[in-house]
Amino acid sequence: MKFAPSRGMSRTVTILFFSVFLVAGLVATWFLLFRPLARVHDARQWPATPCTVVSSEVQSHSDSDGTTYSVHIVYRYTVNGHEYQSRRYDFMGGSSSGYKGKQAVVRRYPPGKKAVCYVNPRDPSDAVLEPRFTPMMLVGLFPLIFVAVGAGGVVWVFTNKSFRKPIEGVPPWQSRSDWAEGRIVSSTKPAMLVMWVVAIIWNIAAWTVTLMLMDRFPWVVLFPFIGVWLLFAAFRLTRRWQQFGDTVFEMTTQPGAVGGALAGTLRLRQFVRFDGGLKLTLRCIRVETSGDNTTEHALWTDEQTVTVDGADTVPVNFYIPPECAETDAASRVLWRLEAKGADYSAQFEAPVFRVAQSEAQIAAAEKAFAAKQAAVASYQRPADSPIRVEPSWRGGTDFYFPAARNPGAAIGLAIFMVAWTGAVAAMIMFKAPILLIVVFGFIDLIVLAVVFGLWFSASRVTASRDAVTVTRVAFGWRRERVVPVTDIAGFKLDVGMTAGATTYYDIKLVRRDGKTDTVGSAIKDKLEAEWLAAEMTRCAGITPASAP
Repeated sequence: MKFAPSRGMSRTVTILFFSVFLVAGLVATWFLLFRPLARVHDARQWPATPCTVVSSEVQSHSDSDGTTYSVHIVYRYTVNGHEYQSRRYDFMGGSSSGYKGKQAVVRRYPPGKKAVCYVNPRDPSDAVLEPRFTPMMLVGLFPLIFVAVGAGGVVWVFTNKSFRKPIEGVPPWQSRSDWAEGRIVSSTKPAMLVMWVVAIIWNIAAWTVTLMLMDRFPWVVLFPFIGVWLLFAAFRLTRRWQQFGDTVFEMTTQPGAVGGALAGTLRLRQFVRFDGGLKLTLRCIRVETSGDNTTEHALWTDEQTVTVDGADTVPVNFYIPPECAETDAASRVLWRLEAKGADYSAQFEAPVFRVAQSEAQIAAAEKAFAAKQAAVASYQRPADSPIRVEPSWRGGTDFYFPAARNPGAAIGLAIFMVAWTGAVAAMIMFKAPILLIVVFGFIDLIVLAVVFGLWFSASRVTASRDAVTVTRVAFGWRRERVVPVTDIAGFKLDVGMTAGATTYYDIKLVRRDGKTDTVGSAIKDKLEAEWLAAEMTRCAGITPASAP
């Protein structure tokens, strides 16, 4: 029996988790930043006192993380006829990487040098050579990352509707106030705030690391350039927020129904015209966590392009097939509606469940299904499509999927493979643990196989009233499978690989015994993939799926 924690428990645990970051960051910031700065402020009133350097050197400190260095200077001074000795160079203290900067300090204070120190009038034994702000104090900015993560996480938990305790005795699609009201506000503002937090955190860390390590590793100057790009992205999201604000998705199907439809209206803040239309995408996503990494895997997706010419409302109506998964917090399955056009972008987490449908929901599903069928039937393939459809010399129709038909994805994945292979080579060179090398090497082989498939693998599907023949060719190796039409239940689409924000689709032949065979893969345009599947169905003389 599996135990699924309640939302209340998840909320408490998550708040405690982020609170640890917040408290640790505040404590570290106090000791590494605010306390030294307060001492710098106090030392402005300390009198300058002559002193003599007794000894000076750069001390090294080695541990499992490497070697760090610190300035060690001993000097004598006299106050009210009493001689004192101090080892404090500045108020920061501690050690860090970077030998040259500390060596330069020691050279300025050789043994026997007459210098000036600053003495605390309330405690003559308290003295410092450098009472001013030093670049080393920028290290104190680093714990602000933990403060930002902790504070942002706590605020996120309190503002995120998914963490709110469900209302007892109501269906799950009414457990959130926005779902119950049928009015879901876009996540544009949270996305903008998150980008600002990321940009600020990155810039604090990047500039701190650059100032500390630039004398040893000049290449670290690249990190601030990434920070500048993040700031630019944050400014762009802010401009988008100022222009469009929040969008509200008003649902007419409460909730969206598996085997039915998700329908409603997007209400924009102002009248907007999108010359290329507004692209709507509905995704069913499973959130998967492995260690510290969280990824999203698309289980199902559909797309529409809606003409918006000077309007402040956009109709939404998606048909959801009966084999899709419903929203499930325990299994971490969610449904996300996305709208994009020009500089506009908005996202909505919508409720989709298996429910007994009302007459209005059934009507919306029939309308959405009919619209989908009409869009597929009237689809005109672009002239530059790499996939060829032509009569076959065997009889029937050939659907040819050439190699390297998605050069953008192939190039991107090849670059990733080269970088990953370099990482594996570095692990071998520096004698990393053998288990780590084996795991990373295995992943490298998988990526290599996918890259070679994208570049060099081609396939041909010949559909006739007698059989469907699938032929694959790669490096001169040829494999052919023949499936009689009497064994075929139909063709369906499945989500294939993803590259960035682009989803590619596979066409699968479904046998009557439930087994499936992939007959076409890595199709970028879903409407084209649906048209190809419909044509294969027609050419094979198979009765297509009927309306819900």
